[in-house]
Amino acid sequence: MSLTTEKNAICREIDNYTKGRHDIGKINMAKLCRKYVEYSLSYTELLAVLNAFQDELNLFVSNKNASRFFKHSAGKFDTILKQAITRCTTPAEKEKIFSKFFANTPKNPDQTLLDWRRHAGGMTYLVNTNSFDIDNPTIKQIDTFLITSGIQSARIRDYLCNYAHQNGLFGFGTLFTIKVNIETEALLMFGGCKHIITTDPKNKSIVHCLDTTQFSAIMTTTGPCVLNPPLVFILRFNLADDGTEILKSDIRYDISELNSVPLSLRAGVTKAVEKMEDLET
Repeated sequence: MSLTTEKNAICREIDNYTKGRHDIGKINMAKLCRKYVEYSLSYTELLAVLNAFQDELNLFVSNKNASRFFKHSAGKFDTILKQAITRCTTPAEKEKIFSKFFANTPKNPDQTLLDWRRHAGGMTYLVNTNSFDIDNPTIKQIDTFLITSGIQSARIRDYLCNYAHQNGLFGFGTLFTIKVNIETEALLMFGGCKHIITTDPKNKSIVHCLDTTQFSAIMTTTGPCVLNPPLVFILRFNLADDGTEILKSDIRYDISELNSVPLSLRAGVTKAVEKMEDLET
């Protein structure tokens, strides 16, 4: 489930709750929680909000029970929070791994420029539908392109220039090939990459990133096999500027054109995608 879908689901649950007959203290708490949920920029932030309101609710209920002869239940709002916390825990953990991976990637202008120079006639980078086709660009020219293409956040532009796409998608494309090799003993052959970056229509401090790597062949123990159409490894994630740093969220891995892969290797390739969540191994 995407971050936006999750937030919308929680907000709907809270809206339904606040329409009912409940303790006014819980109603006010739920309405405040809804606002924080709506403005959360990542699963990590969302999970922190949910845990904070769960603690607040537990304190509220404890104080109520201390002055009553009968037990006051945490009720439906408690159930909403617990279920949302359960759903958000794994995506938040994935964000931490993803962020840690990039945090360990030093700035390297040479590698950054190598990737932006691989623009394939304007088809490698599409930013808000604008094609990047500058030969031998400087970091300043890349930054200017991002500005004119509608990327307003300087932090996000800096991230895109210096961290996110060093030397193609190889930060993740290479990890995927390694995991495929572990699962199948076969080796994927790189055939091109593409980056699509779009600004969120409702929040200019958020951009959606879609990175794809194509693999045109796979080398097996019996020899090479051309993949037609190429196998595509897909990475989706969001970048959000919270005013102090860049938050990464909604990280999803997928593949397309699996049917191009020999039948005996498809299960292993699928398993490799599933294991991309564990980026440290």
